[in-house]
Amino acid sequence: MRFVVLSLAALLLSLALLTPSSASSDDDMVYAENMTDGCRFSIAGRDYNLWLLSGEYQVNGTNGFTYELDPCDPLLIDETPCGHKPSLHGCQFSLNTGHAFIIGVNPIAAGSNAGKVTVSYGGGDVCAATGRPRELYLTYRCGLELGMPFFVNEVHCNYYFDWETSLVC
Repeated sequence: MRFVVLSLAALLLSLALLTPSSASSDDDMVYAENMTDGCRFSIAGRDYNLWLLSGEYQVNGTNGFTYELDPCDPLLIDETPCGHKPSLHGCQFSLNTGHAFIIGVNPIAAGSNAGKVTVSYGGGDVCAATGRPRELYLTYRCGLELGMPFFVNEVHCNYYFDWETSLVC
């Protein structure tokens, strides 16, 4: 099992870009005290366990791109167009052009504000537009079922998905 250790500055930087649909400020964000992986962490004394969401999800995006995501376990490397990376959690690809990009490898931070929980994954392929690695942000909101992820937006190679799930209520 791999543990990710970050400085406080790196943690704050990793969550500095929240989904554009967010109405609350980053100043209200409460960060995870400990993070075992992208599906098990504690925030403000509350333990989160999202392992029931483990599995591969295919999500349609914009501009002909499709995304493969697994918030808990790495994607099966033999079945993803993004190639071989042992801890791959997010892949963006186009069947029309053959382009494929890694958008998230290791979970790097989790935080909560305004009734939602955001987990970020770093270490994606370098973005030509910014020169920085691509990042994946999964924002969980309270829902009636386990739910499914849906694509929200892409801003400067940061990919935002919302997921309504009963596991964060």
